[in-house]
Amino acid sequence: MRVNYINSLKGICCLLVFIGHMSSLFFPYVYFGTNYAMHSQIEKYLFETPINILFNAPSALMCFLLLSGFLLPLSTFSNNGKVAVLSKWGEKYVRLAPMAILGCVLGWIVMKMDVVYSLRITDLTFSRNYTEWFNNFVPGNLLLSDGPLYDALINTFFDGCRYNAPLGTLKYIWIFSLLLLGLNKFCLKWKFRYILYMFLFAVSYLAGKYKYEYFYFGIMLLGLFICDIYYNPYKKYVLKRNSVLGILCMIVGFILASVPKGYPEHGFYHYFGYIHVTHYVFWAFGWGLIVIAVENLFLVRRVLENKVFLWVGDISFAVFAVHWPITISLSSWMVLKGVQHTSYMRAALFSMFLTVGLVIGVAWIVQHKVYKPLCQIEKGIIKKLENE
Repeated sequence: MRVNYINSLKGICCLLVFIGHMSSLFFPYVYFGTNYAMHSQIEKYLFETPINILFNAPSALMCFLLLSGFLLPLSTFSNNGKVAVLSKWGEKYVRLAPMAILGCVLGWIVMKMDVVYSLRITDLTFSRNYTEWFNNFVPGNLLLSDGPLYDALINTFFDGCRYNAPLGTLKYIWIFSLLLLGLNKFCLKWKFRYILYMFLFAVSYLAGKYKYEYFYFGIMLLGLFICDIYYNPYKKYVLKRNSVLGILCMIVGFILASVPKGYPEHGFYHYFGYIHVTHYVFWAFGWGLIVIAVENLFLVRRVLENKVFLWVGDISFAVFAVHWPITISLSSWMVLKGVQHTSYMRAALFSMFLTVGLVIGVAWIVQHKVYKPLCQIEKGIIKKLENE
C-alpha cells in the first residue's frame, strides 16, 4: 500500500530542515530568536510571523518523524496483518545504513580537507554558541572506531552521529520503529487500541521532559494513529472526507507548525509562551492536523502527488544526508568570499540560494548513482548469505 502524498511531504520537510539548518548558521536570530544578534530587522519579522515555518528545522523534523510513523503500518495493512516485526526492523537498518555511510563519509572528507568554514565565520554569522557544537574535533581514521564508517554503522543507530549531526535522528526513527511495528501488529484489530495509543503518547511526552528525544516516540505514534484511522482495513467505520474539516485543520495546523523555536517578545506567537508545554507538542499536533487536512482536501492531495513533489520526495533522504557537510563547507566558504565584495546579508542569501540548487543536484546523484546501486549490492549479499 502506497500513499504518495506522504513521500511528497517528506521531501518538502527535508528541504525545510535543510533551509532551517542554513539559517541556524547564517541567521541564528531567525532560528533561535532573541538569544542571538540580528543582522537586519527583517530577521525579526521572519522570526515572529508564520513565515518562520520556512526556516524552522525542528518543526519540519517533527513532520518527518510523524510521517515515518505514518508509513510504518501500511505494509501490515496491505498484508492482512502478517508482518515479521524483527525482519522488517532489520530491513529498515539495511535501508538506512548505506545513506548514513555516505553522509558520514562526506562529513569526514570535509573535515579531513580542513574546509569546515562554518567555524571560521562565526564573527560574521553571530552563531558561535551553536556552530561550535558541530564538526569541531580532530577527524579519526576512516576504518577505526573514531572514523566515519563506525560512526555511520554503529554510533548513528545507538548513540549519536558526530560527522553528520542531522543523521543522529536516525537512531530514534530506527529504535522507535521496532516498538511501533510490534504495537501495530498486536493491536491491529483491538478495539481499545486508540486508548492505548493516547496513553503511550502521554507517557512519551512526560519522558520527553527528561530528555526531549524521548517524545519522538509519541510523535511517530501520532503518525501511526492517523494512518490507522484512515487506512486500517479492519476498522468498522469509514471516514467520509470533509472539505470544511480539511480547511479548518489546515489553518490551525499551519499556525501550530509555524510556532518559532524561541518565543518572540512581541506579536501573535508571544502568547504561546504562556502555554506551558514544550514546542514539540505544538509542532506535532500542527503537522498531524496538516496531514488530516490533506486527507480531506482532494485538490491539495492532487497537487502534492504531481511529478515535481514526488521527485522531491524521491531524493528526500539524500537531501537529509548531504546538506550538512555542504552547508558547513562550500556554503560557508561562499559567505566568507562574498563579504569581500558585498554586504553580509547579500552574501549569505546568495550563498543559501546557490546551495539549495547544489544540494538538490548532489542529492539526485547520490540517490540514483550511489545509494541505489549500494542497496542492490547489499541485497545481493544478504540473499546469497541466506541461500547458503
